[in-house]
Amino acid sequence: MENELKSYKKWQICDGFALKIIALFTMTLDHIAVVATYFGIGNTVFDIFMILGRISLPLFCLLIVEGVLHTKSFKIYALRLGVMALLISTFLAIVGYIPSLGLEQAKSFGNIFLDLLIGATFIYFIKKDGLKKLLSLLPLLFVSLSFAANKYEATTGAVVHWFPFFLRTQYDFISFAFILVFYLAYLIKDIYFKARTSNEGVSIDLYAGTDIERVVINTISFVLFITIVLLFHVFSGVLTAKYYDTQIFALFAGAFVLLYNGQRGYNSKYFQYGGYIYYPIHILVIALIFYLLYL
Repeated sequence: MENELKSYKKWQICDGFALKIIALFTMTLDHIAVVATYFGIGNTVFDIFMILGRISLPLFCLLIVEGVLHTKSFKIYALRLGVMALLISTFLAIVGYIPSLGLEQAKSFGNIFLDLLIGATFIYFIKKDGLKKLLSLLPLLFVSLSFAANKYEATTGAVVHWFPFFLRTQYDFISFAFILVFYLAYLIKDIYFKARTSNEGVSIDLYAGTDIERVVINTISFVLFITIVLLFHVFSGVLTAKYYDTQIFALFAGAFVLLYNGQRGYNSKYFQYGGYIYYPIHILVIALIFYLLYL
C-alpha cells in the first residue's frame, strides 16, 4: 500500500489555497470579458478570457463543499457568505431601480454569493439527522423558484415582480448542481470503501485521510462533474433560463478537481476576508479602467 500511496500522491499538487487563487484569477478574466461586452467591445482575447472564466465557478463550488464539511463554525462561514450576498443584492437593487444611473445592464450580472450561500445551506442541512434534514428542501425550493422566475421572463418577456431579480441565483441550477455532485462524491466514496474493506477484511479506518481516499473522492467528483456539464450543455434550453454558450468550457476545471489534495493550504484571516473583499473591488477597478479608456 505504501508504494500505491506514493504513486497517487505525486499527482495531488493543488491545495485549497491554490484552487482559490486559480478560481479568483479565472473569475477576473471572465469579468474583464463581461465588462468589455458591456462597453460594446469584442475581440478574440476577450473571448478567450470568457472561456477561461468558466473554470472559476466549479472551483468555487468545490471549495464551498470543502468549507462546509470542514469548517468549525458553519454559522460564521454562512454569515460571511450572507453579508456579501446581501451587499451585492442591495447594489443590484439600487442600479436596477434607479434608471438615471445608467447601469440597468448590471442587474443581469447576478449574485454568485447567493448561489454559494444557497448551496452551502443545502449541504449543511442535508447532513443533519431526523427532521432537520427536511430543511434542506428550503434551499432547493429557493433555487427552483428563482429558476422558474428567470425561465418565465426569458420565455414571455414579462417581468416577474413576486421574485425580484436581485434575489435570484446567478446560474439557475448550474451552481447548485456542481455543489451537489461534489458533496455526493463523499457519500459514494463511503459506499466504495465499505465494499472494498469488506472484501479485503480490513477496517475502513485504514483508508481514512489517506491519499487513496482523496483520489477516490477526486475521481468520483470528476466523473459526476463532467456528466453534469455535458447534461447542462445538451439540455441548456430546458435546465437553464439563460443560454450559457461557453459553459461547456467548464470541463477544463475537471483537471484541477483531479489535482486537488484535500489540504486547506495557506488560509490566514487576511486571505479569507481579502478574498471576499476582492470580489466587488476588482469589478469596480475593471469597470473604471474600461470607462477611462473607452468613454
